[in-house]
Amino acid sequence: MDKTRIEQDSIEVTLADGKTAFRVTTTVTDPGILPDTGLFVFTIVDPLEPKSDTFIRVAQPHDINFMLRDRDNAVAAGDTEFLYLQVAISYESIEVAVQAKTAIKSRIDAAISRWYVYQTEFVGVENTLHPGVDPEYEQALKAVYVTARDARVLAETAVEDADDAVAAAQVLLEHVQEISEIRKTETEFCAEVNTTLWPQVKLGWTAFNAGSGALYTASKSFWTSAKAFDDIADPFYSTSSTFWTNLIVAYNAFPTDPPVPVYNGPPAAPTTDWLTFYNELKGYDGVPAAFNALLTTYGTAVSTYGPHTSAGTSLAAFQTVLDAYTSTATLISSMTTAMDTFYTAATVAYSAAVAQVTQKEAGVTTAVNAKNEAEAELASAQETEDAALAAVEEICPDFETTSV
Repeated sequence: MDKTRIEQDSIEVTLADGKTAFRVTTTVTDPGILPDTGLFVFTIVDPLEPKSDTFIRVAQPHDINFMLRDRDNAVAAGDTEFLYLQVAISYESIEVAVQAKTAIKSRIDAAISRWYVYQTEFVGVENTLHPGVDPEYEQALKAVYVTARDARVLAETAVEDADDAVAAAQVLLEHVQEISEIRKTETEFCAEVNTTLWPQVKLGWTAFNAGSGALYTASKSFWTSAKAFDDIADPFYSTSSTFWTNLIVAYNAFPTDPPVPVYNGPPAAPTTDWLTFYNELKGYDGVPAAFNALLTTYGTAVSTYGPHTSAGTSLAAFQTVLDAYTSTATLISSMTTAMDTFYTAATVAYSAAVAQVTQKEAGVTTAVNAKNEAEAELASAQETEDAALAAVEEICPDFETTSV
């Protein structure tokens, strides 16, 4: 509140009878919370003689509210008392004068305090309900409300955390689903190679050259897909990338256009493939008639290499083809073994990926169930809070939730 300012002027004076007195003059210089500076009550002894007015007390709240401040107005109104801003009192003893200075200020403090209490706590109209509420009961209800409110806030946080957990579980599920699709495609690709590509490759180098080219293009695509998932430390990635890398290296290292004899269909019995055919030809080296007959049997024109006239002549030409085929056969054999191994590994990896999908699906289900439980708990916490708030507002209609 605003403070009322008082000034005290203490001096020694000589009275009319020649005696010395000690005068204390107290003046209100700033009203502060008071309506004005009038704080001292004087009684009018003689309306025509102001000097006869006598100080009787420091003002009470009723005086401040209703008493006139001006003497002339008071006289005109027929009043015998008025308020004035200053009072001067003389004392014969300096000791008494010193004590009086303190006493006057104490009385002024008390008067202003009474005025403040009167204005802020007493005056006015107040409507109340009875019987009143037990303060302890009121505080107990508010405490219940605060507990319920805190529980609701925690429940809201739990729902937010559950939302995050569901989102994270769904991301993991989508990740392993993509991996599973790649593993499924790899196993299907391996099955296609085993059933269609390898049989064509084993027919001869030309078929192998075309088939392995298609294999290279497809395998490179799968290798790139597998490599993209290295960030999650996929246990099958190293096996996958190693296989495709070796396959590509082997393919690129092999001649693109080796000499290949004209072949017009499967060899007749007892031969079953090119390697057997070349070994039989080699066995007839030095036996022209048998060599040429066997060559004719396999549908290869004698003019391609010329008739067998002496040991090693035509055989040398066939040896070049035989060497190329031997390398081809070796590559086919090693790649077949590698493919079989990889096929097995791919099948295992695909099964593992499917198991991961099942596991992550279960994780999503668990997260969703936890979210549903958190939402149910939040709804229950909100109902509890609402009920606690209603109980407080029933006895405190003006209750503000931010006050506790």
